[in-house]
Amino acid sequence: MKYIDKRNILKFICIMIIYFVSEVIILPFFDLNNLTTKDEGTITLLSSIINAIILFFIYRKDIIKDFNNFKKNYKNILFTAIKFWIIGYLSLTLSSSIIMKIINYIGNNQTSLESMISANKLYMVISVAIFTPFVEELIFRKSIRDFCKKDLLFIIISGLIFGYMHVMTETVLINYLLLIPYALFGSIFAKAYVETDNIFTSIFMHMLHNSFALLILFLA
Repeated sequence: MKYIDKRNILKFICIMIIYFVSEVIILPFFDLNNLTTKDEGTITLLSSIINAIILFFIYRKDIIKDFNNFKKNYKNILFTAIKFWIIGYLSLTLSSSIIMKIINYIGNNQTSLESMISANKLYMVISVAIFTPFVEELIFRKSIRDFCKKDLLFIIISGLIFGYMHVMTETVLINYLLLIPYALFGSIFAKAYVETDNIFTSIFMHMLHNSFALLILFLA
């Protein structure tokens, strides 16, 4: 059995380049010398929308196929999504608590996200709860699954790349321990996707998690 599809690795690399370049395209429309946290939230939303449109165009046939499958099997897919989200949430919470106690730090990703949400609630809610899950699941699950056909290898690679993307801005080596909870959570998303072979499983999980995290943040 062919476990790695080299052609789709190139496709994944191209998608990652688009993912990073999308914000660069938007930046000239803002005053970079006086960029506020609110502006950063707006840029995040616009970048998410651009990526969502591009990814929908790239994967439209598979998205439509999975959506039709979701409509037929929504009970099983939603049950699987909720089950794995609970497992993932408990794993993320426990591992994050341990790591944060070791390094006494919550991470640049979390700090930046909380600042942008505080400065631009509406835009960030739309971005975090809707567009980000759609974009990240198509990139870190769908596009990786396309080139990695072996289940366990896919789960590991998907989790590690997902984890790294959430800690890549860290400047202190020990803070990269935060990769562990993010990678673990990403692996659980990947496992749920493998279980149903439907990208809407992990998209729903991601939307549920981000919405729940936003609710906790607003109530805190």
